[in-house]
Formats: sequence, structure tokens, C-alpha cells
Amino acid sequence: MTGPNQVLTQLRVTHMLRDAGLHINQEFRAKTLFLSFEQCFVFILVTCFDLQTLLCHKMCGILCTLCRRDEFAEKAIYERLLPLVKNAIQRRGPDYCREECFEVNDWRVCMFASVLWLQGNEIAQQPKIDENRNILLWNGDIFGGLPVAEGMSDTLGLSEALEATGGSHEQILQVLSSIQGPWSFIYWCEDKKELWFGRDALGRHSLLWNTKSQNSLVVTSIGKRGYDLEEVPAIGLFVGNISDENFNLKLYPWHTTEIRAAVQTFHLEKILNLRISDDVKVVSNYCPSTLQVPAEYDNFIGLIKDYANQTKEFDVKTFYEVLLTEPKVKSRVERLIYELKLAVDVRCRFQPVKCKTCASSRIAQCEHSTVAVLFSGGLDSTLIAALACASVQQNRSIDLINVSFPYSQPTFSSKKKQPADPFINVGEKIIPEELLIKTDPNYETPDRKTGKASFAELSKIFPTTKLNFIEVNVTKDELIENRNKHIADLIYPLKSILDDSLGCALWFAARGKGIKHNSTGQIVSREYTSTANILLLGMGADELLGGYSKYRKDFGKKEDWLKIATLLAHDLAVIPYRNLGRDDRVVSDSGRQARYPFLSENFVQFIATVPAYLRTAPFGFLPLGVGEKLLLRLAAYSIGLQVSSTAPKRALQFGSKIAGLEGKSEQGHNVCPRLLLPE
Repeated sequence: MTGPNQVLTQLRVTHMLRDAGLHINQEFRAKTLFLSFEQCFVFILVTCFDLQTLLCHKMCGILCTLCRRDEFAEKAIYERLLPLVKNAIQRRGPDYCREECFEVNDWRVCMFASVLWLQGNEIAQQPKIDENRNILLWNGDIFGGLPVAEGMSDTLGLSEALEATGGSHEQILQVLSSIQGPWSFIYWCEDKKELWFGRDALGRHSLLWNTKSQNSLVVTSIGKRGYDLEEVPAIGLFVGNISDENFNLKLYPWHTTEIRAAVQTFHLEKILNLRISDDVKVVSNYCPSTLQVPAEYDNFIGLIKDYANQTKEFDVKTFYEVLLTEPKVKSRVERLIYELKLAVDVRCRFQPVKCKTCASSRIAQCEHSTVAVLFSGGLDSTLIAALACASVQQNRSIDLINVSFPYSQPTFSSKKKQPADPFINVGEKIIPEELLIKTDPNYETPDRKTGKASFAELSKIFPTTKLNFIEVNVTKDELIENRNKHIADLIYPLKSILDDSLGCALWFAARGKGIKHNSTGQIVSREYTSTANILLLGMGADELLGGYSKYRKDFGKKEDWLKIATLLAHDLAVIPYRNLGRDDRVVSDSGRQARYPFLSENFVQFIATVPAYLRTAPFGFLPLGVGEKLLLRLAAYSIGLQVSSTAPKRALQFGSKIAGLEGKSEQGHNVCPRLLLPE
């Protein structure tokens, strides 16, 4: 919600820049709406330069195979696998593909890449081979950290930086650890006959491998069911030397990796010829979460309890207003908005000037959507959408993609009263039903209702931004067909009920096919496919800010803040082991790139330093949708998002109603038979 301080800040900046001969337009005001005076100048320093010419980004599928030349049986297996994997990889990067094969001693190495052209005057071809015959396969974004010359692709910039190391392990580790942004890579160092590969410290991009044979190795972005592949654990960087008779692997762990737990989790002892470095660790771009607990009496906690004890009827708006009077909370709310705003901004700006549809045309630019948001109308997605409104050029639209599966409202007998949905009740109070867009009643899921309410609120707050509500309705038959054809292989090697529900829902969202509504409620197209190059996702918010119900349960009546701090530290530590690789594979299949603002290194670093009691308030006396992720809710409320700031957490599989569509009472951790190949 815009207050007098924001208005005064913009006036100060406006007058000073006008004195310097710079023109301030409406777009600048929208983009600096939530920033302090100092933050405005940081924003100016960043945006005075054309970020679209700084880095040439692309999304790739990468694959490397290593096989002894005399192992004909294993070679035959991989010769059957590779065409299937290559086809799937080319769906990720359909603009250019190439393979480079060579022999070293008794080994044959093949490196394949398929590139999706997302930016630059020309495609950055891969595999990238430098003058010394070093070969790079790169699937990532360099948003900062590693200097890259203006106009140069990040693939070329990284290749030059790695070449300059001369193969030094220490220097290669320094180069890779400096990168801010998601990535996975494979790198052949010709001089030392070494093969490097790995994922960023948060595991945001996919990489799979097979390490169960001494005679072969496969490392790939994507696999196929029926072949023995596993996720490459995002616990460090791997390097293997094949100048000797055997292929010996060494792991340099990230300094944030709990290596003992990782060894047990991933059964690293079973990987043949693997040695873990115990003297050198790779420095991650963020620190472990603080275990700081509040003092015996803390003003902020006192405010929460005093309000709850003194009021008969709990009013969320008044409660948030009271909490924002606490200076240490207000300052952290402002810092959170600032860090998240920069994360959203760079993820919106680092992409082509043209949408997917117009990319191959001769027009210089277009006004179609290049940014989409997976949009449930909940706290995380709505805050991202709001900040994207201040980052995207005003002549461009933003696609808010809302996915639902068939759902009919349950009927209740007169004796049994229908339970209330607190989020829907809040939404209806704030946004009258007549202002909500009209959608198919057969898909009126919880996420559809909240999505429409938050869409109406965003349209009101940002009247000059072109917002599109993309109503994605997925039939049961369509789900079954596409799971069998594509999605099950993308989810592989994961295979649980939860993986199935989340992976399928995310695939249909990323495909972006549905009914397009504009902010006035009109249906623009009934057969629309999103033109966006990137899809913004809210993953990471629950782990960083305490959004899960387990926090309230473990907090209990004892109010054990150390336990909550320990839980948050653990949840941050295991983010790399979660399912971001699956999500990357699923989203990339539609030729879009998944980007996670909450998992920006700078945002993670900031949140990790915030004490647990200032991130979440899992008090049992607070209503659901108030205490969880409290710091994030206060941030959303402070910029005017009243609907989503009071939204209880609702997981995608439940909000979209894919859970239970094909099987009732299924347990999320159980193996999903629908993901297995028929026998």
C-alpha cells in the first residue's frame, strides 16, 4: 500500500534527477514505488544500463556419455538410450543442437547440447570448444558474480574464464562458485583429461547420472523411464580423471552441504571410485540459517500477544498495522521487498526483447507477454506478480497462469454444515463477486477462486499494467494422455504420488494453453497459448520463511523458538535435495525457463540472517493464514495485497484439485503406479 513516505521518496528522486537533466516517466514511478530513497538510486544505477545487451542467455539441454570402447554390451544400451534422450533434450532447446565426440585412451566421450535461443544477436553454439580444445556444456543463467563482457553470451564468458584457469582445480572452483544464478554444467579439460560436472548450490537446474558401472558414465539434463538414472546431488562439484585406466571421481562439497547427511541420503559410498575432498570446500553464495532466538521479552512478540489478548474480534488489517509500528520489523519488511524486487526484476529483464511467438520473425520487438507467473492467487505467487508489474515494460502484458482440474463443489446434508474456507471468505469480503471474472464452473477449484480474487486486486492496484488471467482447464483424459506421452519421463527418476501431482500440474501450467481473460473481465481468446519466454515460480518461500504447518505443530505451547530456528536451518540446507530438478525438467519441456525469485542468492542470504521469530509466528492462537510466513505477509500487506496477505497456505496439488482426481486417499510419499512403465 503506497504511503506518504513512498510519495516523498519519489518526489525527492524526481526533482534531483530532473536537475541532472534526466526525464522521469510513469514507468520509473511504477518501478520505484516500493523503494526507499537509497534503494531508488541503486535501482537507477542498475537500470541506466541496457541489461538486455549485457548477457546473452539461453536455455539448454546437455548430455555427456563416457564409455569404454570395448564394452559392446553397455555401448549397445547407450546407443538405444541416446536417441530417446536427445529427442527429449531438443524439446528443451529447439533452436540449435550439435554433438562432439572424441577418444581418450580406451574411452569414447560424446558431448551433446541443444540450445533454446533466449537472447543475443546470434545463437551461442554448444558444445563450446575453446582454442585449447576444452569443451563446455552450459545450461544456466549468470545474473551476477562472474564478470561477462557487454554483448557476450554467458556461455562464451564462462568458457573464457574456465580456459584462463589452465585446469587448476582451485581456480575452476573459484570461477564456478562466483556465479549468481541457476545452472548445471559439464566441462572437459583437455590438458588434464578431466571431466567436470555439477549443479549450483541450490540445485535449481536438472542433472541426472548413472554411476553404477566402472565402464561407463552418463550425465544428462533429462532421462527416460526404463534406464537406470538418478539425480546428480547438488552437494558440490564432481571431477573425474580418465588419463588412467579407471575413471576416478572426486567431489568438492559446497560449504553449506551437511556432508555426513548427504553421504547417507544419496548413498555416496556406493558410487565406485568416489573420493570426497575433506580439505577443500566450494564457497556457496549464501550462508546457513541463523539459530538466533528472541530475548526473554521481545517487543515484537509482545505486540503479537498483546493484540491477541486484548481484542475480542481478531482483525487482520489492524493486527498488521500494529506490527508494522515495530522498527526492526518495518526495516526488515522494507529490505525484503527491496531484495525480492531486485530478484524479480533481473529475472524479468534478462531475456529477449521478443516473445516466443515472434522470436523468429523479422520485427524488431513486440508487445506480447514475455513473462508469465504460476498464479494460484496465494501469497507467494501474488507478491511475485505484483513486483513483476513494476519490472515489466508497461507496453507488455503479463500472463498469470491458473491451472485447475475437474472439480465439483461437495454437497452437504442439512445436518452437516459446510466447512468455511477462510481464504475465500476474506477474498469475498475484499473483492465483491461481481468484480470477479467469469470462468468455467466445472473447474471452480480453491486456486481458481483465490486466483480470480487476487487477479481483481492486482488489476485495481496496477491499472496501467496489462494483466492476462490464463484459465487452464485440464480434463482427466488430457492428463492421462500427456502423462503417458511426456510427463512421466520428465518426472523420472522421481516416482511418488506427490511427484506425479506436482509435476503434472506444473507441466500444464508451463504449457500455458487456456482461455485468456484481460483485466476488464473480457475473454480475449479461448484458444490462447502463452507467448512468455520465462515462468516465474514461488518455490522456496515456505522453506525460507516458515510456511509449513509443521512449524505450528512443533512450536506448541512451549513456544520453543530454538526448535523453529533449527527447523528453518534444516529446511534451507535441504532445498538443494528437494525437487527443483524435477520442476526444471517439467517446465523446460515447453521451451520456457523456470525462474525462482525467492531462491535468488542475495534474497536467500538476507533471509538466512533474519531470526526465526521475525520470519514466522506459529502461535496457535493466531488464525490460519496470519502467522505463517508473517514477514512475507507484512510485505504483501504493505504494498496493498490484502487478499493474498491473509491467505492460508494451500499446496498446488490441493488447490488445483489434481490430488485425488485419479485415486482417493493416496499417500504422497508412496510410489505412483501411473508413473511406472507398464510391465
